[in-house]
Amino acid sequence: MIASQNCQITVHMTHKPTINYINLLLAPTPNSTLTLQKHNHWPLKLLLQTIIARKSTKIKGTYIEDPNNHPLYNRTTHLSTMIQQYKLHTQPHALDNNNFYLIWNNTLIENKTRRFIRHLQNATNTAKWHALNRTKHWNDIRQDTNWDLTHKFLNYNNKPNTRTTYPKHSQLKSFKIKFLLDELPTLLNLHYRKPKTYTNPTCNRCTTQIENNSHWLECTANPTSLNQVIQQTTSKFLTKNKIELQNISTLLQQLFQTSNNIHNLLRLQGLIPNNLPATSNINSNMLVTLFHKISYNIYMQIWMKRCKAMHQNSLLTNTLTITAPEHPATDQAAATKYEKWATIFSTTNISTSYIATLNLEEV
Repeated sequence: MIASQNCQITVHMTHKPTINYINLLLAPTPNSTLTLQKHNHWPLKLLLQTIIARKSTKIKGTYIEDPNNHPLYNRTTHLSTMIQQYKLHTQPHALDNNNFYLIWNNTLIENKTRRFIRHLQNATNTAKWHALNRTKHWNDIRQDTNWDLTHKFLNYNNKPNTRTTYPKHSQLKSFKIKFLLDELPTLLNLHYRKPKTYTNPTCNRCTTQIENNSHWLECTANPTSLNQVIQQTTSKFLTKNKIELQNISTLLQQLFQTSNNIHNLLRLQGLIPNNLPATSNINSNMLVTLFHKISYNIYMQIWMKRCKAMHQNSLLTNTLTITAPEHPATDQAAATKYEKWATIFSTTNISTSYIATLNLEEV
């Protein structure tokens, strides 16, 4: 069928439901939300809607009262039944009318469908991540942490998408992540996991304190102290890169020392601060390398020697039971964060990074 733009077509037929549907399309409809509808003969109705949308056409349906005495109807019936070449074959599936509007929470969405679904998925994953109990103690230092540099530090000498692996680099990366998430096999963690096997989480080297994620760094039985490892590594790094610095202690104080011991441990674990030291010529890439070398030397000079000494010494036999800390369910917290973001996303198109600024106490 050939029709010009903005034309008017009158269709004569004997099927009243189709006539009513055609005339209904011409009637103005108030703005309403999209609904799913079930129609009989939906291919024909989709064809009519597509023609109206593409051609801006007005179609009017009229009912034939007496088909036997209607000349146009008789002629059309004769052509369609007697002469094969005049048959009209419509293929509604070949027509594609992609005119639709995406509405969410009663608000029109400006983003494309694929991008909008990706935003929702990213928001869900972000809310779940920031609601985890293991990342809750990062909240106080989250705003002062450069997460791009932290990601580079964790993946230093590692390419996640490569098909080859280097055991030495992969082992060090595993140490970094476990150290950051408090998943190293310290005696306290082993006691939480297998209390019947590891009955006493007290350090079997100094036998004075419980071995947790911070004690093995500062244990008096370590052959090399943590401060010596950091200072020696930093000194060698500055010498190799020909960086002149009068006072190394000032640099280390800016990087690792704060008024909060938990924050100091987080810096050692790899949460690189946002503000680079102003008194040195160290750029961001060099700072990542420095943190990596410090982490490597901590691994080799403290952690590995701790593991050897722990296996050489026998575990303490007396029982000391420590109850594992309770971890409240995070599903509700994640859902609350997601809903708070969703309520303003449809109107402001705010980024999913907004979820990272929400504290559990605030939501």
